Amino acid sequence: MTGNVAIYWFRKAHRLHDNPALNYALENSVKCYPIFILDPWFVQNYKVGPNRWRFLQQSLQDLNTRLERKKSRLLVLRGPALDILEQYMTKWKVNLLCYENDTEPYSRVRDAQVNELASRLGVRVETRWTHTLYDPNYLLKRNGNKVPYTYVSMGALLSKIGDPERPVPEYAHDFPALTDVDLVQGAHPVPTLQELGVDDKECGPLLYPGGVREALRGLTESLMKE
Repeated sequence: MTGNVAIYWFRKAHRLHDNPALNYALENSVKCYPIFILDPWFVQNYKVGPNRWRFLQQSLQDLNTRLERKKSRLLVLRGPALDILEQYMTKWKVNLLCYENDTEPYSRVRDAQVNELASRLGVRVETRWTHTLYDPNYLLKRNGNKVPYTYVSMGALLSKIGDPERPVPEYAHDFPALTDVDLVQGAHPVPTLQELGVDDKECGPLLYPGGVREALRGLTESLMKE
């Protein structure tokens, strides 16, 4: 462990296991702020149904519960990602930012801006591939910088490369304690459905609950029925 102060930015992977970027942040810092950024613009303008918002809300609540068991908690920060990161990297005197890579066009543009911001603030950025089994850039390089457009060509490429890396285990220890005065219980809480603009009555049957524990329970029940 070093004297780094880190932010780990949860994005798509709302889990503690199989999360190498999170493990890196924890293993290389004396303090680590686990954050999720909720942009009000997306809440107001993103065209998704109430069930999807409910899934996200449940996933964040489950993540927060698991972080609390590790003597930490999830800090849900509200606002545009660049503004939020600049504000809190400065406020918390952060010098290490970790997050998982993403392949979507919007995310690639945003992450390039985030990396530029971090460089300007003197913050080191460490990212890892978690959302996909392989690093897409590595696959492209191994295929002569040509995109494999068919199942057969993709299968041939993967057979040449071999199996993906094994999932990394969950960080075994408690997280560094968050002792800041402004991080008392109740600050930066997990959003409610109401904050997300969702009326619970509009949601359908809860067939696929959000969260790791609920997902595992649902999978176990399905297997038992079979």
